[in-house]
Amino acid sequence: MTRIHIRQIRETIENLKEQINGLRRIEERLAELEKQISPAQNKEAVQQTLALGRTSVEENIRILFSMASALEEVYSAYTDTEKRITDRYNLDTIVYPATEFGISKITGLDEYDDLMPF
Repeated sequence: MTRIHIRQIRETIENLKEQINGLRRIEERLAELEKQISPAQNKEAVQQTLALGRTSVEENIRILFSMASALEEVYSAYTDTEKRITDRYNLDTIVYPATEFGISKITGLDEYDDLMPF
């Protein structure tokens, strides 16, 4: 049986989103630095290094975004399924018919036949 720790999934999604935001800030800063480099020796080498760093950060953002999206799909599918199960079989909302003691004559269960194991 597969167990899903829904709270941990939600926390992981939030952590991934925070990491994505942090990487986006780094990416923006790298782009700013590329533009601000003053004419100096090895300017191209520095710009190339910054561009490579920015490309790496962009790739990590894409990976983290994919991971967060996949977890959100799992979270959504799980919670939707749980909600459908709860809505269909919510025992708190079932009105149980009255019974007579002695010989049990339970009536009114026709609509719950699909819940009966026998």
